Amino acid sequence: MAGWGVFIGGFLQTVVNLPYLRKVGYRMKVIVSFSGSALATLWKRFVPSMIGIGIREINLIADALMASFLPIGSITALGYGNRLMQLPLGIFAISASTAVLPMYSKYVSNKNYSELSKGMRFTSLNLAYIMLPITTLIMVLAPDFCGYSFQSWRFLTTEQQ
Repeated sequence: MAGWGVFIGGFLQTVVNLPYLRKVGYRMKVIVSFSGSALATLWKRFVPSMIGIGIREINLIADALMASFLPIGSITALGYGNRLMQLPLGIFAISASTAVLPMYSKYVSNKNYSELSKGMRFTSLNLAYIMLPITTLIMVLAPDFCGYSFQSWRFLTTEQQ
């Protein structure tokens, strides 16, 4: 249902803006061409990314399948473990990549590959300096971290007794 809401909202947004676009001289013209260089570049970049994400998803399905033969709660534990793994990635790695992507795009469009290499090295090292201590803390404090994260206040009250 939410998908239809997004579709209808996008359609209405386009319809509302069409009179204003015509007023400034924009004419709508639909061109369908499957032989452009931009499309070839898109596919060259899209397919490897799709394969990488697909392999990760296949691994998650395989893990869940194997965990289904284990005792009750194993699939849930696996899902929680995956969420814990994604937590530092989401906070630091995704944030950093979102912040540096415009800079990298500028370097590539200007064909300044030496600066791109320096920037990628700098970002990777900074992420390593941030992620390694966090990973160590999560490993050392794993039981408490899991308890606080997933058992909420029940963990605190049973630990104090």
